[in-house]
Amino acid sequence: MKNNFTQRINQATEKGYYLDFGTTIEKAFDNYKKIALTGGLAFLLIMLAAFALFGSIAMVAFGATDIMGTMTEFNPMDFSVVGILIYFLVMVAFAGLTAPIGAGFFKMAHLAQTNKPFSVGVIFDYYKTSYFKELFILASVLATINFAFTIGAELLAFPILGSFITYVVAFLVCWQFP
Repeated sequence: MKNNFTQRINQATEKGYYLDFGTTIEKAFDNYKKIALTGGLAFLLIMLAAFALFGSIAMVAFGATDIMGTMTEFNPMDFSVVGILIYFLVMVAFAGLTAPIGAGFFKMAHLAQTNKPFSVGVIFDYYKTSYFKELFILASVLATINFAFTIGAELLAFPILGSFITYVVAFLVCWQFP
């Protein structure tokens, strides 16, 4: 394989390399059309389950009458130190437990690109494999780093910097999936 790769590099340097963005965009859109319905259905199911779960937890924790007021004024920096630590642990655990779903979406896209069959269950494949531990640890470490930078920026009165770092970390996480 390395020899084939070396030959392709030599051929590209000798003859030049032509990249047609129209073809690239067309292939990406064709791949999107293959996974849109299945991925959308999976996303919808996950969102409905999450809304039901977290909505009921929020109603129990904050009360059903003032749930909207509480959620719009929610700020973890108003918590005590113990409250911030509990919030931190819940967010890290949530990041670790949801990381295999993102990897499953990438796997679904890869299967569609290689014309292999896939279903909604592909999104949950990484919960069953040996990659779960690695994905959980990776997402937890990244969430910890992200949380530290965000809290640090909040304490230094630069919340925009914290938001920027959050977006950069989220972008970099996409490159860590198997």
